[in-house]
Amino acid sequence: ALSDSLADGKTLAAVAAIEALGDTLDRSAVGESGLIPALDNGNSMVRYAAALAVTRASRAGNVPQAGRVVSILGEAIGEEAVRQITVIGLSSANLATAEAAGVRPGYWTDANATIKEAASDILFGLKAPDVIVVNDIQSDGIPMDLIGVLANNRRTSDIKVILVTDDEDGANELYGDKIAGVLTPGFQEHQLREKVDEVLADLPVDPRAERASMVAIAASNALHRLASNRVDVSSAVDRIANQLNREDDVAIPAAGALGEGGSSIDALIAQLSGDGSTELKQACAEAAGAILSRIRNITPAQFDALKAVALDEGNDPALRKSVATALGQAVLSPSQLLELVKALHTTATIDGDS
Repeated sequence: ALSDSLADGKTLAAVAAIEALGDTLDRSAVGESGLIPALDNGNSMVRYAAALAVTRASRAGNVPQAGRVVSILGEAIGEEAVRQITVIGLSSANLATAEAAGVRPGYWTDANATIKEAASDILFGLKAPDVIVVNDIQSDGIPMDLIGVLANNRRTSDIKVILVTDDEDGANELYGDKIAGVLTPGFQEHQLREKVDEVLADLPVDPRAERASMVAIAASNALHRLASNRVDVSSAVDRIANQLNREDDVAIPAAGALGEGGSSIDALIAQLSGDGSTELKQACAEAAGAILSRIRNITPAQFDALKAVALDEGNDPALRKSVATALGQAVLSPSQLLELVKALHTTATIDGDS
């Protein structure tokens, strides 16, 4: 099923087959399975699914192609839900503008398609665009065919359609509220962006687009598991560290992965005084302690930053304790140790703690 789906370009079917293999393969069979060649597939969805499946099937230990798996998971952890723009039948100039307009965080422009191709892919769930930008003159059909099909299908009725036409009045008369907006041929990049933002202003991200966020969550947890099993994740630590300002279900496992497989505490320290949740700060403090227990060294700036968190009475008591414990994992100079003990003793007396 996996081989056939990849050969036919059916990405979602291939991903489903990969996920099934990840759940059913014996650990000893992973290295010889179709999951390994899928790691080098040109489609990111296939690569991500394969890396997650290899991690899952191998129980995150003795992972075949471990370096490649970690590298792919490092890509996947940065994924976020995006708005997908599908363009249909545009001229080469309009297509180039549409592709350029989609190159920004949170947006992606799909390849140019025909009416029949787009209708088939959307209705069969192979594509899930938020917006369709379609030319009013097509070689294989008319936009009304596609617009009518989308509007009459409950699953696709929220897709917004922007028509590219020279006759705005005629388009509005013909299509009415079945189209969300109109652009004139030769439109500029900023005009398309503004129109897309306008028609999507009150529309939540399609649940299917949330798959990207789910991939990031799964990748973060997978990297944490791999690092906990002493798989080298050093090639991905920079990308992992960049996720500490994400939602907790991505950031907290990322902190755990850094604690198990990282060698720097700077990104973790930065979160301790940030706007993140108490749970995230706690995870970062514990991760910093895990790193310090290995490297043992701490710079004066890192010491001062951690000490400030430990002594701040406005911080959660459990967080302050974890930070103090983390400091205890480092090799401190006699002056640093004396400074910390005095400060903690004074705080304990003030707080009434023992």
